[in-house]
Amino acid sequence: MAWMSANDLGEEDEFHWVATVTKSTTARPFFPNYYYTFNDRFCGRECNVTCIIGLISTHQDDDTSELCLGKYYFGNTFKINWYKAMNYCRSRGMFLVSINNHAQLNDVIRCIQKSGHMNLNNDLDMWTSGNDLGEEGQFFFSSTGERLTFNRWDKGEPNNAWHGMCVYENCVTLHFKLHSVNYTFGDRPCGKEKFFMCETFTMETKRLANLMAILVSLLAVGFTSPQHAINTNELCRGKYYFFNTFKEKSYYLGTTFKLNWHKAAAFCRSQRLFLVSINSQSQLDEVIEYVNKSGFFNANESNLQLWTSGNDLGEQNQFLWTSTGERITFNQWTQGEPNHGRVNDCTVERCVVLQHYQNGLGATYSFDDRPCEREYFFMCESLDVQAQQHVEIDFAASRHKEYLFISTFNLSWHKAFEYCRGQGMFLVSIQNREELEAVKDAINMSGFWKKNHYLHMWTSLNDIGEEGQYYWASTGTRNQLDLWRDTDPNNSQHDSCTDEDCVALVHFRDLTVTYGLDDRACSSEFMFMCETNDETTDTVSAAPANGTSAGGLGHDIRSLPAEGLNWYKAVEYCRSRGMFLLSVRNAEEREAVIEYLDSTGYTKTHKGLMAWISANDLGEEGEFHWASTGERVNYQNWSETEPNDYKIDDCNGEDCAILEYWSEGGANYNYTFNDRFCGREYLFICETLPA
Repeated sequence: MAWMSANDLGEEDEFHWVATVTKSTTARPFFPNYYYTFNDRFCGRECNVTCIIGLISTHQDDDTSELCLGKYYFGNTFKINWYKAMNYCRSRGMFLVSINNHAQLNDVIRCIQKSGHMNLNNDLDMWTSGNDLGEEGQFFFSSTGERLTFNRWDKGEPNNAWHGMCVYENCVTLHFKLHSVNYTFGDRPCGKEKFFMCETFTMETKRLANLMAILVSLLAVGFTSPQHAINTNELCRGKYYFFNTFKEKSYYLGTTFKLNWHKAAAFCRSQRLFLVSINSQSQLDEVIEYVNKSGFFNANESNLQLWTSGNDLGEQNQFLWTSTGERITFNQWTQGEPNHGRVNDCTVERCVVLQHYQNGLGATYSFDDRPCEREYFFMCESLDVQAQQHVEIDFAASRHKEYLFISTFNLSWHKAFEYCRGQGMFLVSIQNREELEAVKDAINMSGFWKKNHYLHMWTSLNDIGEEGQYYWASTGTRNQLDLWRDTDPNNSQHDSCTDEDCVALVHFRDLTVTYGLDDRACSSEFMFMCETNDETTDTVSAAPANGTSAGGLGHDIRSLPAEGLNWYKAVEYCRSRGMFLLSVRNAEEREAVIEYLDSTGYTKTHKGLMAWISANDLGEEGEFHWASTGERVNYQNWSETEPNDYKIDDCNGEDCAILEYWSEGGANYNYTFNDRFCGREYLFICETLPA
């Protein structure tokens, strides 16, 4: 039996919540058979105490049409470490997935199966928000602050296996392996790169969360060690009173007990709040005003060190606010910070405190990086999450184009190209000085230079198709802009199989290198920028005389020259016509292609066809995507035993796909897919795509 704030002391049978001064409208009994029901008792009786610390709405975007079951986003097109997965989901106004019961697990499995991921993969290891970073063996879901109570551990897990100096397993994946592992939990090193899933929280989830927060808000935190035990009597009498609604936000200032950074973040989420983020002077002013009004410095406190959600756990020197997924662009660092001070061989300063010394020691409400394991006071806040846009980080419109600067994680060139197409955008092209200025403006607007001194950012420029012939993959046009650095392009050889064929925009703020182009190995991982393209589908009329078009079908088969082009040049050719190399994503599209080819008469005069399509696994072996759309290849239309990644030589396998037909080949070669060496020359098919 636990006290709540409801009472009718003011007037008989007029029950109100003291905590909110609102009338109780909940029917009584709430559930049958005294299962978490309300009961009025004598106020002088002694019961346990439960206090409500804060509740917020967590629904980010009313448009959930692109989410599986209206809730889930399966990030299976690129892999990132656990910290970056947390930040990525928050940047989309979502949360890294939490799975704490069978119903949630079944929904997640449905979405994985619906994505088609398992059609071409026999295993999956996917990040969840589960972790025991705060205290070894005490697993929580960071996205909700709830203890991990769903016993879905794989045999022998969690085992906190050692992976070398200072590296253990503290973050939780959902694991599936054909015939052996059936969607179970396993602990993994948080720095490993894996697929992930984001989720929103539905209204029903919030309603239940509100009830449970009222009933067991303190138990939900799960801090069992004695030094972190919360005296609930002190909490309600005022010792933990630093929680209030202030300037349209709810704050909780935890100043009676200290927690490490991970536990502070979990505590805030358990209260449906977030560890505080301070990314502007106005936000800092609100925090300062609130701290002052709380009376903190009246209680014999002269110094303040307070955890914020800032950290660079995902990548050193790339500081982000975990609560929002935004980059830290507010330059409020204490002089000489951040310095990544090393405490010992395994402990470095990676998490951010707000510190203030009233005696004027040089820290006046400024940021400082500290070891995440150290215990400090902390502040939670609510977020107006509904105002967050369902887009990525640093989105800007400039000079008739929209730019999306991805600076919180790095990808290889091929993966960056896929990512942009998956967003309905294109890897950036810089074809003149005006576009260069627009790109620079977008970078400046993102706040990137407030904490960074150099830039390496992928563009779509490359000479993969033919050495020395540089073109913009996103537009299919040749490079005419003289923006190369003094010694580039140099096609530097990294090893016997790796040279430099993809181009990054580089800039060193403190040196003489000012926004120049540099060829790099395509497998290197850099930041990147996506852009919109104002093209229309009318460009199909630009078909040359030696090609044929299908009119309204929007497909066009070309042979230039007669023996065809390699895959990269085929992509370039299609883009130069405002079209795309063909994608065949389902049986209906396959039938449309067959109908078109029959209409051209090609198959009447040829016994077979081998034509490039946009499917490839250049970004990651075995992970096939449609280059034209950025989507994963889920359509099971492979020829028997394909794809097999047949090795052409020591350096080259089969990474690009053809559509294959042989009149005497039977079902196995009846317009099916086959992976081939990308440098080989075949016919190809271009298509228009809906705007």
